[in-house]
Amino acid sequence: MFYFFTSHPNNSDNDAWLLLMQSVGYPELTDYAESIGVAYDPEENLLTAADMARVLTMLHEGELLNQQNTAQLLGYMQETNNEELIPAGSSLEVTVHHKYGLLGSDLHDAALLTHGDSTVALVIYTRNTGDGSAADQVQLIRSLTRAAEDALFAPEA
Repeated sequence: MFYFFTSHPNNSDNDAWLLLMQSVGYPELTDYAESIGVAYDPEENLLTAADMARVLTMLHEGELLNQQNTAQLLGYMQETNNEELIPAGSSLEVTVHHKYGLLGSDLHDAALLTHGDSTVALVIYTRNTGDGSAADQVQLIRSLTRAAEDALFAPEA
């Protein structure tokens, strides 16, 4: 999986991503995705939530990049230009590395959540179908994050 950042490494840019896809080549990106067990169509630039979780897990496990580049990418995935989604729903005890996406009515966030020795991938995709507001999508992502953390990182009795 490729990530492309513009002037500030913590700012995501859909136009820059398109330029990168065109430069690398769609067949190469499709082949790479297939080699890591992910179905990907670069023209659509979509991953299923399960595939996104797989990519994040592989990143965390050091299966995508060397140690230095993994650390650099994870560093970029902290304190991004949108901390209002999973990070805002997360507790202070959880470290969040995330990548959000916004395109049209789709608002998504995908994160690695680390609490103690446990790290899990959390991927939340939302679509505003016209019945709600963008604020509703933001609140849903925050609420799902809190529920996931409560279930996954509950103190042992």
